[in-house]
Formats: sequence, structure tokens, C-alpha cells
Amino acid sequence: MAQKSDRMSELRKYIRKGELGIEIAPYCTPIAPKNDGYQTIVMDVYDPETIRKRASQDSTIEAEKISLIEDVDVVGDASDIAALNKLARTDQPISCVVSSHN
Repeated sequence: MAQKSDRMSELRKYIRKGELGIEIAPYCTPIAPKNDGYQTIVMDVYDPETIRKRASQDSTIEAEKISLIEDVDVVGDASDIAALNKLARTDQPISCVVSSHN
């Protein structure tokens, strides 16, 4: 578990809570969770209900991890992130884009 924590700490040191960022497909382990104060636009190919259903059917995912699944702000394919960002309807500059589950 310490190794995962070190990985998250390493990633998070480049993300500032006061700046807007995008997280692509965080699933059950978001890097910049809104609940921790990050200003994150969450993008995924699935809506949150589908993600939670798929996670609950996966025997490798602990039940408490499902509660960490964040609401998805924009549903779509991240291969066209510029178009997805327009759907997010923000005129704020994006300071970071993170993705660890793709």
C-alpha cells in the first residue's frame, strides 16, 4: 500500500487545488478528487451510474472503493479532449490533465 501512496503523492505534487484541472477516467482511485478540494472536471466514456454498476460487478474492487467514484462532468472519448473541454463550459484556464486508468 505504501507504494501506491507514494505514487499518488508524486502525481499530486504537480496539481494545485486552487487551479482547474481535468481528470480522465479516474474510476475508483481518483488522483485529484473533488472531495479532497481539487477543482477537477471529470471526463469519462461512461456516465457515473454505468461506472458504479460496472465496478460493483467487478469482484476485484472492494465495495468501499465504489464510493470513491466521482460524478462525471463530461461524457465522451478523451481522444478529442478539446471538444470535451468545450462541453465542460468553462472559460477558466486548465492547469493540468491527469489520467492513470487509460
